[in-house]
Amino acid sequence: MHDLDGFASLRVGQFVKIAGKYRDREGFLAVEITCEPSLEDAKIEGLIQHVDLDRKRLSIFGQELPIDEEIEIKDVENNRVSLSALQSGKMVKLKGVYAESKLFAPVKILMKPTLEFNIEELQGAINKIDLENKTLEVNGIRTVVNAKTNIEGLAGFKGHN
Repeated sequence: MHDLDGFASLRVGQFVKIAGKYRDREGFLAVEITCEPSLEDAKIEGLIQHVDLDRKRLSIFGQELPIDEEIEIKDVENNRVSLSALQSGKMVKLKGVYAESKLFAPVKILMKPTLEFNIEELQGAINKIDLENKTLEVNGIRTVVNAKTNIEGLAGFKGHN
């Protein structure tokens, strides 16, 4: 579906997987939204913007997230590594939980191969929808939808044909 009719059919609490690209000052630009019946984990996959080792924080998609010392961090070969292995500009997948009061809380960080062009992803429940501005929020990340955004998988949900 390449129009905004599909966007108007999305609902708060609905599980989605969103592929796109994060842009400073614009937010996460959705290329494709896939509706899912349910998801095991909330996930954020993208380029690290900044790592603060002293404060144990990682910035991704404009959010500064605390990194607990017990968080499992694995490199691209699946070896356990320390927080110091994380670097700005590197691709990672964060698995965790989202609570509006606490933001996204990673429980596992997987380092991914960093390519010349990386597709970034969000996966989780829709937290907010703004029909007027054509944005939604997943894992606390503002996501922009436009007429080019492909929305898939609405047919299996209540109220959709």
